[in-house]
Amino acid sequence: MNGRLLLDTNVIIGYLLAKEALLGFLKAHADAELFVSVISKLELLSFHGLSNEDEDVFQSFLSNVTLIPLNEEVQSAAIAFRRVTRRKLPDAIVAASAIQVGAILATCDRELAASRFPGFKTVNPDYFQQEK
Repeated sequence: MNGRLLLDTNVIIGYLLAKEALLGFLKAHADAELFVSVISKLELLSFHGLSNEDEDVFQSFLSNVTLIPLNEEVQSAAIAFRRVTRRKLPDAIVAASAIQVGAILATCDRELAASRFPGFKTVNPDYFQQEK
């Protein structure tokens, strides 16, 4: 899977915790252009009790991906996505961000991944199997 991936917050955390499936998934897709929604940035950096070390790790990771802002296009897509799928607003914004940049959403959230909406594609890195 070449191209574009938008990483959900749960994928970023799993990767930074060195979860084997997520490490393998991202290694296998090293040539993909990586995106992150501003919602994930807010989620990562707003944890209660976040240590300075963890904040540095999150900031370092975020500096190596393209951050998708909550612009008018993402807002409109999030509104439409939420109306159709009834997902929570943060999930709708993440999904809309992926749709707007033409990326596949990498998420471990099964409910979000099960959402059906035009142009919305997902992959669950937890189920990724490297070819041997």
